[in-house]
Amino acid sequence: MALVVAATYQCFAGAIALAPFCSLDRILEDHRYGRPILEARFGSLQEKDFRAADTLANVRNLKKPVLIIHGTQDGTVPFEHGSLIQKQLGSNARLLAVDGANHHLRNVDRRPIFDQIFNWLQNVSQS
Repeated sequence: MALVVAATYQCFAGAIALAPFCSLDRILEDHRYGRPILEARFGSLQEKDFRAADTLANVRNLKKPVLIIHGTQDGTVPFEHGSLIQKQLGSNARLLAVDGANHHLRNVDRRPIFDQIFNWLQNVSQS
């Protein structure tokens, strides 16, 4: 979501994405039984939902800097999603791979991650 906001509003200098997924289609491929879980939480999935949740398409022309933070052991949104988004964005994006971290980064010391986020924000605001 942060990537989409940064892509559509001029007031944002960049975006930070924590464990982003590259598309709803890909999430459903990765999680065979994911559709009933998503529909129980968010309602029936419509075509408009798939378009809105297609991060790879939504960031295609994004020129703002993006910091992608993703745990390498994320069982909810596999690390490859963050990697694919970074590749789509190219030099505008930095992928911070958190070794061994799960989806919410609860199983690692987050202090160094916060420090990296702070440093990235400082650099973006000075650009």
